[in-house]
Amino acid sequence: MENPLSRTNTDLSVEYSFNAPREFATATRSMGFDGCSTANNHTWDRGQKGMEETREVLAANHLKPSGPGTKAGEKGQPVFYEANGLKVAQLSYSYSLINAVGDQWSVPKEAPRLKDAMWFTRTSKGVVKDAAAARAQGADLVLVSMHWGYEYEGVNAQQKQVTAELMRSGQVDWIIGNHPHVVQPCDKVNGRYVTYSLGNFFSGQIAAIKPGTAERAFAAVTFERDAAGKWKRSMTFQPTYQNQTTRHVELASPTSNADSYRTTVRTMGLMGCDAKPAS
Repeated sequence: MENPLSRTNTDLSVEYSFNAPREFATATRSMGFDGCSTANNHTWDRGQKGMEETREVLAANHLKPSGPGTKAGEKGQPVFYEANGLKVAQLSYSYSLINAVGDQWSVPKEAPRLKDAMWFTRTSKGVVKDAAAARAQGADLVLVSMHWGYEYEGVNAQQKQVTAELMRSGQVDWIIGNHPHVVQPCDKVNGRYVTYSLGNFFSGQIAAIKPGTAERAFAAVTFERDAAGKWKRSMTFQPTYQNQTTRHVELASPTSNADSYRTTVRTMGLMGCDAKPAS
């Protein structure tokens, strides 16, 4: 959820300082989501008040927010989901929580706790420690949301390095990346999936100005555990396309939005990932 949410639908977005109507949460819940990451470079766009209202609006819509807490001593994560006899943890981090170019190391002086949700300052060792702590709280699987990379570009060396460090630990089961606003390849490292960027889910960006921002993918990873406790993982993804006239998000397939479909399928496979397009 790359924007604060307004409880009163006032002081809404201007330029690159975001604040969205509370209906964003209602719509998100209605589409079947159970929660979301709130760690991104727009987290602090409305300061402490914005963070508090965002969590209030999400809670009112029965959505679990994974990201920085709103007050001292409140971590805000991990969040846990339970289904099919499994307990799944989500942790979320961003390169920065302040939307200022060249300011990625800064932490709001009013909220020094936020450094724990910034992977630059938390470091890979800190993320691994958090993942291990989630397992100590009963998590069978740990998913890590990462707000990283360069906008509108491919996977960079830093993303690959952080991925290697996290997956080598054996504590992280899937890295779910975003921020570039375009689809980036998926990969499998140490037998575990990383989706570097799934593109925009829904946005106001214009593809004629920012090429690639109309393509996106839904990813589904299936985890199966055998009697010995060993995990088998498989992944499918559904390409979608945001119609640039209606702004609606549509399915992309070999026969519908076919150019977009081919682009997304080709991009997802550039690193040799074994994920398959959904049938």
